[in-house]
Formats: sequence, C-alpha cells, structure tokens
Amino acid sequence: MNWAASEVTNGRLFAMYLFEVIADCHLTPEQITAYKDNFMAIFSKSLTDTDVKVRVAALKATIAFLTSIDDTDTVMQYQGVIPQILAVVVEALKENEEQGRLALESMQELTNSFPEIWKQASAQLVNVVSQVIVQKSFEDGTRSAATEVVLALSSQMPASLRKLEETRTQFLPALVQMLTEVEEDNDVWAESTDEKQAEVGNTDPHNVAINAINCISNDLGEKIVMAPFSALIQTCIKSAKWQER
Repeated sequence: MNWAASEVTNGRLFAMYLFEVIADCHLTPEQITAYKDNFMAIFSKSLTDTDVKVRVAALKATIAFLTSIDDTDTVMQYQGVIPQILAVVVEALKENEEQGRLALESMQELTNSFPEIWKQASAQLVNVVSQVIVQKSFEDGTRSAATEVVLALSSQMPASLRKLEETRTQFLPALVQMLTEVEEDNDVWAESTDEKQAEVGNTDPHNVAINAINCISNDLGEKIVMAPFSALIQTCIKSAKWQER
C-alpha cells in the first residue's frame, strides 16, 4: 500500500517537473488566456496536494509558467493563485524547511519578473516574510531567502511597501531583531572585522539585516523608514542586552 502511494506521489511530482520544463515552450498570449481556467484548475489542485514535495513542485511549476509569459496583463489574470502560493510556503516551512526555502527562492524569481502580481497580497507577503525572518530556529539561508523576496518587491515597486502598515510594524522591526543577532561573546564580536561580516555570500542574520536595511532605506526613502527605525533604536538603547544596545 505504501509502495503504491509512493508511486502515485512520484507520478504527481513528475507531472509538475514536466510542467515546469515545458513552461519554456512559450504559448501565445491568446492560448494562455483561452485556457486560463484549465491551467488554474491544474495549479489549484496540485498546490493543495497532500504531499509537501508535490505542493512545492507545483509552486515551482506555476511560477515557471508565469515567468515564461512576456505580457504583464496576461500574468495578472492569474492573481487568483497567489494566496495558494503563500499558503504553500508557510506549510512547507513547517513541514520541511529545505522545501520551504526552495519555495521562497521561486517566489523571489516571480517577484523579480512580475512584482505587480503581489498588488493585492502585499500585506500577506510582508506578514509571512516577517514571521520567517524572526524565527531563529530556521537556518540562516532560509531567513535570508525570505528577506530577499521583500527586497525584490521594494526595489521594483517601492510604492506598494510605503503604503503598508506591515512594513513599519512587522518587516522593519524584524530586520532590527536580526541586526542584534551577533556573537554572544563580546570580546570575539569586537575583534571581528566589518569586511568579514560583509563578505559576499554571508547569510548570517546580522549581515543580512545590514544589507537589507541599506537596500530598503534607499528604496523607500528616509521619510518612510526614519520614524519606525528611530523608535526601534530608542527601545534598543534601553535594553539590558548589550547586543541590542
């Protein structure tokens, strides 16, 4: 029985991988629009599969399909699948962090290609990402991947983040928390160099936070970030923990 179930799961995985591969065989905008309901049905069914690997494979296939489209208006017809994509990311991170990280990396690709697709779900996106990056039980790479999704949106559609309360109340405080995650030994931390901390590929929370704060400050502007950061700095100054001070 278990063998049979495994074969069925493998079949669904193969179908999603195949869909991801053939996404590069560009359909015409007319075909993509005409068969939208069929495609949406395939995506919705696979994104709610009982197996997390199938759900993540479906997410990757869906995003590969969307990013293969050249026309933004055509892609926007598929906004209805976005809540399911976010749900898959959350569920995957709970069940299998590696799968969750793969899902986050695909979301970054989608955001870079079509940031407009988050127009109706920006608040949910920022909420999910903020919860991921404050979770210390996740690996550094996972938290870094989550941060990059919002940074991709801020670089291309800063106006959408400027309007969000979640940017000020969730994402920026999450970055400040990451910034305070430094070496516990004060002497060891004091001897570390800025060059070492800022090296390319360094995904430790402190370094990721520094880079993210620089990026989002440039993208959103001082008027947006100054007030929340000032309040957070005042709180950190009064903290009993030297890492926060």
